[in-house]
Amino acid sequence: MVYQTVARFVVRHEDREDIIQEVFLNVWHALPTLQPESNLSGWLQVIARNKSIDWLRKKHLFCVPLEVIAETSPAFIDGQAQNPVVCYELRERLRQLCQLSPQEQYYFAQLAQGYLITEIAAQVGLRANTVKTRIARARARMQREERRQSLEQNRHEGR
Repeated sequence: MVYQTVARFVVRHEDREDIIQEVFLNVWHALPTLQPESNLSGWLQVIARNKSIDWLRKKHLFCVPLEVIAETSPAFIDGQAQNPVVCYELRERLRQLCQLSPQEQYYFAQLAQGYLITEIAAQVGLRANTVKTRIARARARMQREERRQSLEQNRHEGR
């Protein structure tokens, strides 16, 4: 459970192990303050999540929330906000990206900044083919979701 929580945030296995060690060290020190009626698994998950986020911040890998990007995008700043198509497309893409895991969001953020797949792979300690496959799967999920929503919208409009 702790490993799965950390894995949602951190890609490299070695980094996950370091964070998990910190989690259990914190648990060991805080154990005397734990109330008998407390939810131990929930407590562990919160500590694991917080340690993971702290690690991402320390490594400067923590991304700005995608919702904030929508409001500070050049499409809005440059006066194109009056263009409903641009606004809709941007919001839709960001909504789709928000559905991805933090790892997948990181991959797409790096791609958007111009990094090559090989460079991203080196950053996260994975093989380039692994990163390429994960990106392809994320794109495929986004496309399936887009098709599903389009079909649903057409059904509601009576087409």
